[in-house]
Amino acid sequence: MFQWEQEAKAAEDLDKMRKIEKEDFGDDLALSIINKNKARAAESNNFFDSLINKYAKAAEKPKKKTNTRTTRSSSRKNN
Repeated sequence: MFQWEQEAKAAEDLDKMRKIEKEDFGDDLALSIINKNKARAAESNNFFDSLINKYAKAAEKPKKKTNTRTTRSSSRKNN
């Protein structure tokens, strides 16, 4: 084999390796983006769950109603 044939074959092999690395990198990048999005979704779910726990307790408690009309009418009866 001539030297230029060996160099051409080595260049083709390098080109194939680079293409494979690019494909792997693309897959890794896609996986990292997907994982990041999943982590963000989990964080937002935790945030909303904490808000629900915090404010749902306040909503469950009935507010005490003050009946001002009853107290006024009872004071009128006494006069």
